[in-house]
Amino acid sequence: MERSNGSRATRTLTISGSFHSVVPVNDRLAINNAEVFAITDDIDLANNTASATTRIVPFADLVASANGPGIVAPGESAKLCFTALNNGPSDATAATMVLTIPNGLSVEAVPSGCIESGATITCALGDLANGASATIDIEVRSASTPVRALRDTEVVVASNTADPIPENDVDITPLAKTAAPTIDSVTPGSGPESGGTEVTIDGTNLTTETTVEIGGVPCVPVIFVTTSQLICTTGPQDPGVFDVVVTTADGQTATLVGGFTYVETPDVKPSFTG
Repeated sequence: MERSNGSRATRTLTISGSFHSVVPVNDRLAINNAEVFAITDDIDLANNTASATTRIVPFADLVASANGPGIVAPGESAKLCFTALNNGPSDATAATMVLTIPNGLSVEAVPSGCIESGATITCALGDLANGASATIDIEVRSASTPVRALRDTEVVVASNTADPIPENDVDITPLAKTAAPTIDSVTPGSGPESGGTEVTIDGTNLTTETTVEIGGVPCVPVIFVTTSQLICTTGPQDPGVFDVVVTTADGQTATLVGGFTYVETPDVKPSFTG
């Protein structure tokens, strides 16, 4: 603005506004017009108007979370819970959840709205409003024979709406491994140094491919009875008290300290009568 004496002066007006969480596609190009006028004559009306264009881009911060029991016994089932939360500010359109099931776990039933393809389960969540969430529960079963791998189940969430924080779109369950074995008792608790004693090992979380060693000597063959009982036959060992160690296929061990005693085989001298 130029004054009559030739000097210039400016005035600034700032207006703050907010946008709706849902803006139709046709309304996402906002044109803001401004016009100035005065009661005095203006020698140049061409510069009395100005405009600023604002493009409205919806964002929806989806957050993935996964929960599980931590451990599961061989051959047993567990429930895994997966959640997609929309932190906004916009609605998340056509949201999806993709789960990757690791080797060693099998899915008992695929939830409604989900499709299973190999080790991947894809679930359609629909539109999630700002602040809304969707939860998918999956029942899985651990293999009777554990594998040497972590059992982390990955979840990834996404939608057709741009996500400003993609780092939190992924999570994994804490279900990392099967329960470790335990040894409660070894019966009988002793046998000859020559070996050949059939022993029964009672405990928990024993598997079909569990190995047994007594004082470092394999106890074979190992007969799997149940997840709480094994039978094996001792090998030869020097006399003494030894630890009994069981090892599952995924490398977890249990030790019963001093669980078996090898006793010296007495020399039997021939006797003669007559």
